[in-house]
Amino acid sequence: MIYLVVTVTTKDDKMQDWINAFKKVQPLVLKEDGCYVYRIHRPIDRPNAPADPNKVILLEQWESLDHLTAHLQQPHMKIYFAEVKDLTAGPSNVEVLGEEQ
Repeated sequence: MIYLVVTVTTKDDKMQDWINAFKKVQPLVLKEDGCYVYRIHRPIDRPNAPADPNKVILLEQWESLDHLTAHLQQPHMKIYFAEVKDLTAGPSNVEVLGEEQ
């Protein structure tokens, strides 16, 4: 099993546009072979630590690295990446994790 934790920072006032683009592609990704989880989470305010309104965390779970690689080549992902590239404030931080055996 492969897990991804992707931290995305959007440009000011572009978060809702990014979320809308994600929600369009999410059902297509969840139908892909080997995809178990593909969802976003937003940081929440804590005492003395306000959440960054421009940050979103994408959690993914894939059956294998081959499935993840195939996912990144899908036509709908190419459209999605083109749609969100001007909404983000720099590259995303991507952590790819495998299960400890």
